[in-house]
Amino acid sequence: MKNKNIRKMAATLAVIEALTLSGCKSKNVEVINTNSLKQIISLSDTIVDSQGYTHPTKVNLNENEYTTIPENENVYDINFGCRVYNKNGKDIGEITEYVRVIALETNGEYTRISINNKEYYVESTKLMKVPTINKGQYTVITENKEMVCDDWVNIYDNNGKYIGYDWGNSECMAVASNGEFTLVTFENGFSGYIESSKLNPKYVHVNAHAYIRQGTIIYGDKELTRQIGTIENDHITYVHMDDGNYAYVGNEYYKEVYYVKSSDLEYTEDFTEVNNQAYITSSIPMYADKEFTILIDTLEPYSPLSVYIESKTGDWANVYDHNHNLTGFIKKGTYTFMDNNFIDVDLGEQKIHLYEDGITHMWGYIRSGKDSTPTHEGIFDIDWKAKDWEFTTYKGSYADYWIPYNEYGEGIHDLRGDDVDNYGNSAYHNYGSHGCVRVRSSISGYIYNDDEHFGVGTLVLVHK
Repeated sequence: MKNKNIRKMAATLAVIEALTLSGCKSKNVEVINTNSLKQIISLSDTIVDSQGYTHPTKVNLNENEYTTIPENENVYDINFGCRVYNKNGKDIGEITEYVRVIALETNGEYTRISINNKEYYVESTKLMKVPTINKGQYTVITENKEMVCDDWVNIYDNNGKYIGYDWGNSECMAVASNGEFTLVTFENGFSGYIESSKLNPKYVHVNAHAYIRQGTIIYGDKELTRQIGTIENDHITYVHMDDGNYAYVGNEYYKEVYYVKSSDLEYTEDFTEVNNQAYITSSIPMYADKEFTILIDTLEPYSPLSVYIESKTGDWANVYDHNHNLTGFIKKGTYTFMDNNFIDVDLGEQKIHLYEDGITHMWGYIRSGKDSTPTHEGIFDIDWKAKDWEFTTYKGSYADYWIPYNEYGEGIHDLRGDDVDNYGNSAYHNYGSHGCVRVRSSISGYIYNDDEHFGVGTLVLVHK
C-alpha cells in the first residue's frame, strides 16, 4: 500500500484493548512529542515569532469579564506557535510543541490556562477541544478495510491527545471503529484515531489520467452540491482519486483541483506522458478536442510548446501554447522536440529564458532589433563564443561577451555603456539593435561560461 506524502517521524501510542499496534515512522503524518515545560515555552525578548509574524509586547487581558470553565469541559490541546502571556498581559514567548492544558477561565478572547501547575494566558482560538475517543464500543473491521484520508485530517491517541495530522490523501487500513472515530494504521505501522467522516473507501482510480470534456460541471465539494464552474476545453486531466461517484481531479503540482462526477471521465491507456518542450516551423491549427472538430487557435511558426501527452494509437497530442496561454490538441508529429538545454528568445515579450535540463534556470529582459532592422525568427544554434569583443562594423562598440547564432550575423551580447534600464519594453521599436539580442552582462556571461549547458551547437529558438 503506497502513501505519497508521508513525512517520517517517530511516535508510540497505546491503543484499545486486544488491538496492540506500536507506533513507528510514517511519511505523511506529522507527530507531536510532548516535552518539559522549559522546552514547551520558548522565552524570548522579541515578539517576532517562529513564522516571522510580529505581535504586540502587551495585550489587554481584562477587557471582558472572565467566567469559570467547568471541570468536565476544561481539558484542551494547544497549538504550537501560540503566544503566551503573564497575568499582566506581557508577551513572554510562544508554545513550541502541541501540549495538553487545563483551561481555568475565559473572557472569550483570552483564556487562563494551567501547564504543570503554572498559569498563563493564551488566545482562546488557539485551544483545541479534546475529543472523546473511547465513547461507545469499538468493533473490529473485517471488510472494506482499505481507506483514503481526506486532506488535513487530525490524528489522536486513545486519550484524545492530538499527535499529528495527515495532509496528503494517504492510504491506510481501518482496524476498528465506534462510528464517530476509527483506529487506522498507515503503511509503515504508524497508528492513531481519525474522525470516521474523514475516511473514504479506497478509490477505483488513484493517481491516473483521464479525458474530460468541454462543459463538464466542476464542484467545490465531494457531495457534488456546490457548483463552481464548467470545463472550458476538452483536455487530459490528472485524477487524484475516484470512488465511482465523484472524482478529485486537476493539476497535481499546483493543486488547481476540483470535483467532478466519475461518469464525466473517460479513462484510457491510449497515451504516453511526454512533458517536453517543442517548437513548430509552420502554422498549424489547434483544436479544443482530440477529434479535431473545434478550432480554437492557429499556432504561428516557431511557437514554443509544452507537449504534455501523445496518443499511442491516435494522431493527437495535448499541448500548451506559451504564446497564447492556451491548452489544446494538435496533430501528433507536427512539432520538433527541443533538447534539454536550449535558449528561448521571446521577441513579443522581450525576454530570454535559459533552459537547463528542460527547466527554466535563468531569464532576463532583452532589447531586440528595431523596426527597420528586426531580429530574425527561427531555430538556430550557437556558432561560437568570444570575450571582450569589438564589433568591426561599429568601431568603438564593445561587448563583454558575444555569442553569435545565425547566418545573418546576429547574436546574443551585452553592450558596454548601454542603458541597462532600457530593456524589456517597447523602446526597441525605435532604439533597438541592428538585429542582435541585447542582454545584460549577467545573462551573456552565464551563457559564455556555461559550456556544459550552453556550448557551441546549443539550440536558440527566436520567436514572437
